[in-house]
Amino acid sequence: MNLLTEREREVLLHLGTGAGNRELAGELGIAERTVKAHIQRIVMKLDQNSRLEAAVLSVLAHHLLCSDPHCTRCAAGAAHARRTGAPLLTM
Repeated sequence: MNLLTEREREVLLHLGTGAGNRELAGELGIAERTVKAHIQRIVMKLDQNSRLEAAVLSVLAHHLLCSDPHCTRCAAGAAHARRTGAPLLTM
C-alpha cells in the first residue's frame, strides 16, 4: 500500500465498494478516464492481475485505507480479528 499515492489509495478504497468507473468518477469528482488510469496504476503497483483482484484487496485492507475514525467497517474488521484470532491484513 505504501507504493500508492494518496489519491490512488482513495480510488482503491472506493473501488472496494463495487462501483463502476462512472460512479467512482462522480464520487471522487474526477474524469472517468482518470479513474481508469488510477486503477491501471493501482493494479500494476500492487502486482494484481485485474481490477477485480484490486477490489478484493481493497475490501480486505479497508482498515489500512480508511481514515474515517467513525467507520463501522474498520471497527467490524478489528472486532472480528479479536474474536477469531485472525490477523488483520498489513502491508
